[in-house]
Amino acid sequence: MELTAHSIPKRRQTKSLALESLISTVAMLSILFGVIAAVAVLIFVGFPAIVTSRSISAGQG
Repeated sequence: MELTAHSIPKRRQTKSLALESLISTVAMLSILFGVIAAVAVLIFVGFPAIVTSRSISAGQG
């Protein structure tokens, strides 16, 4: 990247901002889907396991 005192053309600025927005949106969606997947795994796998272990420890198993 050049370090000059010239101003960056408006067209290049617009492309840069659009690319940054796209990357930011993709990153946010990735985080959102990751959280949703983690919660889904916890609900479908973790919750029954917690209930089972609590019932065993309480002597109900």
